[in-house]
Amino acid sequence: MANIIDSLLIAVKMDNTDLDKGLKQAESKVSSFADRIKAGALAKFGALASVGFIMSEVKNLTAVADELGKIADRIGADVPKLQSWAVASKLAGGSVQAFYGTAERLGAELQRIAVTGKSRLLPFFESMGVATLDASGKARDVFDVLTDVAGAVEGMDKATSSGMLKRLQLDEGTIGLLQMGKKGMQDLIRYERELGVFQKEDTVIAANYNDAMDRLTRSLNMTFLPVMRMFAPVLTEAAKAMTSAFAFMQKHSLALEIALAGIALVVTALVLPSLWSLFIAIMTNPITWIIAAIVGLILILEDLYVYAKGGKSQFESLWKTLGTGEEVMAAIEGAWDFLKTAAQIAWEILKFILKDLITRFLYLLKFIAMLGVGAMNVFKAIGGFINDYFITPLENAWNTLKKIIDNLPSLDGVKDFLGGRYEQFFTPITPQLAGAGAGGNKTLEIGKIDIHTQATNADGIAADIGKGINKNSGLYWGTATGTRGND
Repeated sequence: MANIIDSLLIAVKMDNTDLDKGLKQAESKVSSFADRIKAGALAKFGALASVGFIMSEVKNLTAVADELGKIADRIGADVPKLQSWAVASKLAGGSVQAFYGTAERLGAELQRIAVTGKSRLLPFFESMGVATLDASGKARDVFDVLTDVAGAVEGMDKATSSGMLKRLQLDEGTIGLLQMGKKGMQDLIRYERELGVFQKEDTVIAANYNDAMDRLTRSLNMTFLPVMRMFAPVLTEAAKAMTSAFAFMQKHSLALEIALAGIALVVTALVLPSLWSLFIAIMTNPITWIIAAIVGLILILEDLYVYAKGGKSQFESLWKTLGTGEEVMAAIEGAWDFLKTAAQIAWEILKFILKDLITRFLYLLKFIAMLGVGAMNVFKAIGGFINDYFITPLENAWNTLKKIIDNLPSLDGVKDFLGGRYEQFFTPITPQLAGAGAGGNKTLEIGKIDIHTQATNADGIAADIGKGINKNSGLYWGTATGTRGND
């Protein structure tokens, strides 16, 4: 930054001592400020990167453990042993996946020998003196068989042992591992196991995790099924319509060209006055001249750069007044360094401002969310109060009243009952008479009625007689027309 300023000050013959001192102080302060901004940004980025790294490692480990567990289940192998053999095979020049394939193929052949007694690999095992079945006639463990094969080829030259092992359909990594000899192979496998291997429970955890993630992904995808059902038919019809339109355009290209030409003429005739007005507006706008000045400056600087590099310049005679091409190039490089430093400082300041704005915006969103939650809690409390002290008591009262109303007799029943009693009370009884002739004695048969009274005078006895008749016979004793009843 100081180089270009020094060059300019030398050109105008000015003392730059104080200016240079001030620039150094300013540059030191700006550098310190930029370093603090970078440190804060790097801390945040480091935290995010750490979380991302952890998630990535979990994903990788679960994928490896899940696959390992499934293969171990298929061939009936011990998980730690399978993994340590696979890693050792990889170090011997192969790959983990290739060893998995070898273990599965060899395990299948051993099972075939145990079941049928036949296999195209059986002669090779017999030629090496390697047993494929145990004492009970069952297939031996794959890794035990491979260990015996390593002992059988030990001491052979590489070419001979490689040819024999390839006949067993082994991958390159397993062949290299077996060629180490039995002891060397076992030492390498043991060392890899000591470094750390998965256990059976790890593969179960990984399988459950991967299944859960697969289900989550599938359920998330299926949430867009209604969107697909809604838009896919529409887009399908749109695609068909566009295909038909393009096919029509291909068949009638001449008519299309004529139509486009006509449209272009009409548009030109309609738009040309507006375009001319737009051109006038652009040319009279100060921003246009600012842009033109920037473009012109860029062209001039480009020509100056060509001169500084020793090329053919349009304004070479003008640039010679500034010095030789090397001097101008040095000044340009100094100016570029200054602009680059200034741009870096501006960018750091802009990042700091943006970060502060984003932080404040997030705080604002958090505050709004808290207000929303608080409002919801207030409304919930008010609603609960109204429900507990108004709605629920009213509902209980209404239910009680409804039960009382339901137990009351109907209006028609009350009317019938009262009407019947009214008729009983005010309608005279037509006596049921016994006897002959109108002038004979008339007798009313009402049966036996027990009358209990403690009265001692005629009025009291008569009153008790009426009550007894009313109670025991259904007849009513009146005072206006005599004895009345309902039968």
